[in-house]
Amino acid sequence: MINPEEGLCGPVSLDNAQTVLFSTGNNAFFANRTASTGLGPYFVATGCGSCHTSDNRGHPFTILTRFGQSDTLGNTFLNEGAPQLGTFALPGFMPEAIPPGATSTKLIAPITAGVGFLEAVPDSEILNIAAANANNSDGVRGHPNWDTIPHFAIILNGSNPRADGKWICRFGRKGAVYSILQQVANAYNRDMGITSTYMPYNPYNYLDQTLQEVSAPEVDNATFASVVFYCTALQTPEQRNATDSTVVYGNTLFTQIGCATCHRQTMTTGYSPIAALIWVQASTTIIPKVRRRHLNGVRRRCGAWDWRPMYRAGLPI
Repeated sequence: MINPEEGLCGPVSLDNAQTVLFSTGNNAFFANRTASTGLGPYFVATGCGSCHTSDNRGHPFTILTRFGQSDTLGNTFLNEGAPQLGTFALPGFMPEAIPPGATSTKLIAPITAGVGFLEAVPDSEILNIAAANANNSDGVRGHPNWDTIPHFAIILNGSNPRADGKWICRFGRKGAVYSILQQVANAYNRDMGITSTYMPYNPYNYLDQTLQEVSAPEVDNATFASVVFYCTALQTPEQRNATDSTVVYGNTLFTQIGCATCHRQTMTTGYSPIAALIWVQASTTIIPKVRRRHLNGVRRRCGAWDWRPMYRAGLPI
């Protein structure tokens, strides 16, 4: 179990059963996988904690590469292993490579602490913020990122589809992931090459056609669920020197010059199965993008609500 005094944070207030589940998820989150426990054959890291050190953001040694999308029509390199490159390969397997003509970008894993609060924010809160900023005289705009969701998604409380069947997504660098469950499934599969009930096939490498089918999920449902709960129940870290006069003055200026228009300092959560996350004024921020654009041609839209908690700024990685 991580010591909050040594790591970034611990859990929110939990009952006894939830504490046990959190501890189980903590152990699985920081466990290192090997080939015998499902790792690979292509992977970026051997465990969640390899990238999210002490629940924090990633570091330069665990940069991941996304590739294959240069317009709004979708990723045309899915048959060549897109959207993510497996940086490493197990012995006997040919390493992955970015196919000719594919654009790419390098990313660092975001912070995991506090994501449960973000998931508990209902769609109505996000839509109200977008509506309030729609006619800002300074031109600052933002709109939710509506996207399709995977078949295994469990619908979040306060989440409703648009008429075209798309849902508001809020996780990942481009706000393209619907829930923590989906994010964990993606991480196991794309970051570690580990299959689950939700994503039962290994990442595809067009340079290596010898890969065999996986007969059973390489992470069991109970372990998977404990990791989802662990991420959901992580507390946000406390601000350092919150009462320092310079910090207080900086916070005042932050609002006065309009930074808080984009970087929302608080949002109100809705219902959550974790009591400590219900109806909370969460100290997080949300950054609406000003215009539609592409990030090195990887995602089809960057005009989403781009979740970037300000509490990670200035914290050691």
